[in-house]
Amino acid sequence: MSDLIKAWDADGHVIEWEGTFADKYFDPAFADRKPKVILSNNHVHWLIDSTVHPSLYGKLRNFHGSPVSMGGARYDGIQKKPETLEVLELRGAKARLDLMDAEGIDVSIIYPTLFITRPLSDDVLLEAALCRSYNNWMADVCGESGGRLRWVSVVDANDPAEAAREMARSKKLGAAGVMIPPMVGVDSILMPRYEPIFETAEKVNLALGIHVGYCTPLGLAGFHYTSLMAFDAMIPSGLFDRHPNLRVAFLELGCSWLPWRMERLEERIAPQRMRSRVAAGRPLDTAMDDPGFFGYHAKLEPMEYFRRGNIYVGFEGDEGLLPYCIEKFGAQCFMWASDIPHADREIAGAIEFQKREDISIEDKYRLLVGNASAFYKIPVSEKASTRKAS
Repeated sequence: MSDLIKAWDADGHVIEWEGTFADKYFDPAFADRKPKVILSNNHVHWLIDSTVHPSLYGKLRNFHGSPVSMGGARYDGIQKKPETLEVLELRGAKARLDLMDAEGIDVSIIYPTLFITRPLSDDVLLEAALCRSYNNWMADVCGESGGRLRWVSVVDANDPAEAAREMARSKKLGAAGVMIPPMVGVDSILMPRYEPIFETAEKVNLALGIHVGYCTPLGLAGFHYTSLMAFDAMIPSGLFDRHPNLRVAFLELGCSWLPWRMERLEERIAPQRMRSRVAAGRPLDTAMDDPGFFGYHAKLEPMEYFRRGNIYVGFEGDEGLLPYCIEKFGAQCFMWASDIPHADREIAGAIEFQKREDISIEDKYRLLVGNASAFYKIPVSEKASTRKAS
């Protein structure tokens, strides 16, 4: 008999289904434009405003967000998943909680799957209605879990004012955070027009999860790299000086990219500060001064924003560079995630991770529990900290 840490899952998922947009959740003003599940060539898709999601072919092809049922019947599509519909679609909390118990998970923070692709509609009014319906549904389903299922809201970043309103509303519904894309079309999420999103996240105390996804015309190429572009600009932009209590996580990227990108950030500091002194009377608005390029306008050095709890990073349980990242950046910023129920997840990943011998038990606890608790501002109860396993 041995003690295992009962993990907190910082980034689990749900597969949206027809119930996500049921009448009790979906704005009746858009009833005639409610998303529908359709069948084509043995694969099910969402039909939203005459657009198919996901599209398996063409420039913006992907398969994330495919429904797994239509009219109550199961359709597995390209990737067959071992979980039941009750687990995949969160048709009530019990089945997911049973799976979490089997895999050594105490709390799971639920992120969407369909909404990894943005926008789902070019009509900002419909897009907002889709977000509200999802958030209403999540509040309802996760409310049945006794606090073990938590959720992040979705908002339309393309309409920052509406996004801010929905963030405030979702916080009242019980959201622990909000998911935003790293880019909005061809715009960086760090452009000034998106400032209301960061301002509201800090004001209402919502953790902000930047999740990989399809949010640009780059298609598959942008799935991961847009998050790196957001990271490159976030610290240099001075975001965390304007919002010192803001918490941002970069999720489902692993952590092995972090040493590479941090070295690039640190290379900017001395030249930019020298330029500020030499050209003190000249506006710093050239391409060289852009925080997404060479500019560095933050007051502190990059590591300080990690130390004070502004930035968190997800990791994969088997990453070879994880011990180096812990040594270099500290154990306080990394969070484990299950990715349940996506097909490429590691089964029982929390239990497997604890078999590693190159990470201390103290650091394992922070990575599996403490950091997610700090990021989402959800207190840890004493009884939830460990479980017995034979």
